[in-house]
Amino acid sequence: MRKLDSVGFSLLLGLAPLPLLAAPTAAPITAIAKGDCAVAINASGQAVVTVTASCDKQTAATVQKLLEQQAEQRRKNAQVDKRQSGTEQNVVALQKQQSATGQDVAALQRQVQALTAAVKTITTQAQQGDASTAQKQAAANLQAGEPELAIAQLGAAADKAAADSTRQAQSAAALYRQQAALLATRDVKQALVVYQKALALEPGDYVTLAYAGDMAQAAGDSALALKLYRQMQQVATQALAQAPQSAAWQRELSVSHERIGGIQQAQGDGAGALQSFQARLAIMQKLAAQDPGNSQWQRDLTGSHIKIGDIQQAQGDGAGALQSFRASLAIAQKLAAQDPGNSQWQRDLSISHNKIGDMQKAQGDGAGALQSFRADLAIAQKLVTQDPGNALWQVDLAKSKLKVFTGETDTALRVKLLLEAIATLRELRAANRLDAADRTMLEKLEAFLQKPATP
Repeated sequence: MRKLDSVGFSLLLGLAPLPLLAAPTAAPITAIAKGDCAVAINASGQAVVTVTASCDKQTAATVQKLLEQQAEQRRKNAQVDKRQSGTEQNVVALQKQQSATGQDVAALQRQVQALTAAVKTITTQAQQGDASTAQKQAAANLQAGEPELAIAQLGAAADKAAADSTRQAQSAAALYRQQAALLATRDVKQALVVYQKALALEPGDYVTLAYAGDMAQAAGDSALALKLYRQMQQVATQALAQAPQSAAWQRELSVSHERIGGIQQAQGDGAGALQSFQARLAIMQKLAAQDPGNSQWQRDLTGSHIKIGDIQQAQGDGAGALQSFRASLAIAQKLAAQDPGNSQWQRDLSISHNKIGDMQKAQGDGAGALQSFRADLAIAQKLVTQDPGNALWQVDLAKSKLKVFTGETDTALRVKLLLEAIATLRELRAANRLDAADRTMLEKLEAFLQKPATP
């Protein structure tokens, strides 16, 4: 690394904003759905399942084991990929794609929700007097840590129920859902096939459509995922026609809008995605107004504003994007103030500051951007202090320092922020805890420092 003399300081001061410093995406911290086990991401980026009032110790332990086996299988797949490609960065990218840290919090929550329901049902049904031998064996093998055997036995029981009589369709569909939930930890394409078997028996089941859509998306079939999510939307719309005041179905309809919008955004249909996200926002605004104390609905609002702002920014509507990000910030500030110890809400607040800062900088408001980036940095520092071993937050802190660095005018502080960020990223790289994109960012920073000083 070159010596940072007065000439080096001058070069640092003249450094243009780094294009690689994008706002950090929301990392999965904690997720919990009513009736399900709780799941969090620990400092090593691994999913950790814990008990709740409606999730007993045995269920949580079984779900935890399934996720651990899934992670181990993905590590093996990454090693195979390494041997085949010989490219370390491809392996790192694959590991991120296939790890819990690479999932958004909603996807992780949905997987745990499906696994919790499957494990509970398998265990309960095996204890009933009319349980088949296959169901009893499936439960025993699941508890023994042999999900492959349980998957095969559930499939056999489902096929038998489906073949016996149309009166067994509901039972067979339930068995297929249980099998698919377990399969999803092994092979998403096979899980999709089994969910489709359940749909053949119960074509209008909202939950099955949702899980099947998730599997299609995970398998890379966005067209099928979009089709399934639209069917979800139709089911929710029909349910609301029968019960217009149902808050539960209103939220389910909003979820379908969000899923559809996500696919549209990935396919480059910005206009369609914006329309979908705005439809979700309208529903959630209505629900939040009816129950202002519902923090989950408030968080849904925050996420909706962020998604809309991202689309507006991509479409060149800077003023609209800034307005959306500020709306998200206002809600995030209220939630964070209600529970200062809630790391997830603190991070929502951090993301809002970051996105506002990016927009302010793009619009030439350097002073405003620096103020927003400093607010983001303060939160990032607080989170790392609470959990120094959390690699996700360490990366966020490094990026926050680099954001402030690009707008700071104090020479000594700029250099301090830059070197601290690089030091953090180097430590994480040495521990193999950086993904490919963050490794590339570090390499660019190191290359900059290696440049000879300009006379």
